[in-house]
Amino acid sequence: MSKDILRTRRRHDYPFHLEYRTRCYDSIINAYLTQHCSLHPPTATEIGLIASSSSLYLAPLDGFPGLIDLGLRVTRLGSSSVEYEVGVFGSEKEENTRTEEGGRIGQEKGDDDIKAVGTVVHVFVDRVGMRPRKEGMGEDIRRGLARLLGSDATVGGHQEDRSGKTKL
Repeated sequence: MSKDILRTRRRHDYPFHLEYRTRCYDSIINAYLTQHCSLHPPTATEIGLIASSSSLYLAPLDGFPGLIDLGLRVTRLGSSSVEYEVGVFGSEKEENTRTEEGGRIGQEKGDDDIKAVGTVVHVFVDRVGMRPRKEGMGEDIRRGLARLLGSDATVGGHQEDRSGKTKL
């Protein structure tokens, strides 16, 4: 289906509606940004806008509806944009060890087989002008996102390894 056709869609074109507050990909990304990147959306001078998102479903989740475990990594870090990869895994019902903020860093118990992969691209913009800032995203955000760089991540157009050395 072409984007031009999709842009003509209106609410009445969809026969079923459900009011829903958030998506799981947004939740893990926003939790990380607020807890580890010093981002406070109500007062921040810059905000992240979703430029694109996609999902690839690989396997069914057992026990739906139920808990899922989300993993977050960064696959591309530009001057004002970031591409996240969200891994979706099954979760055990027992309480896992969590940080004070409710998240956790590292691996815990649960199903190691990935069930879905989501990709989200954020572009960080000035709240007032709604355009990327000349200097790019803020240093606190960049530093926090850099901690999530995957081994195959691209930074500023160059692929880097986990040690932060640029691969040519």
